Amino acid sequence: MYELDELIKSNGKIIWLYLSKEISDDPEEESKTITVFNPITIRGLINDLTSASVNWKMPGTGVVQGKEIVCDKKYRNTIEMAYKLKIDGNEYVGWKDSSNKTQIREEGAYIRLYVYRK
Repeated sequence: MYELDELIKSNGKIIWLYLSKEISDDPEEESKTITVFNPITIRGLINDLTSASVNWKMPGTGVVQGKEIVCDKKYRNTIEMAYKLKIDGNEYVGWKDSSNKTQIREEGAYIRLYVYRK
């Protein structure tokens, strides 16, 4: 476990998490305004996914570029509330299933999640 902490500190990349607030302008027309706040930065290990593994790990997305992120468990709530993530200048969103909640897998003191480009 401590080896993974050292690996995240030495080889981990910075991930920018953007939180947002959604305001309904007109409920009859279902128009909404999304306000994006200043980013929060975290550090995590990032692996690129091939198109075959994207289809296997994130069924129903139909995207070509995806990433797998491993980071500390304390960031789980922040990641679940994030509107988007930015890695190396590219914007990603978390993979969500029918519950419309970012799918995160806990592995001891760490979490693993899959993100893709819109």
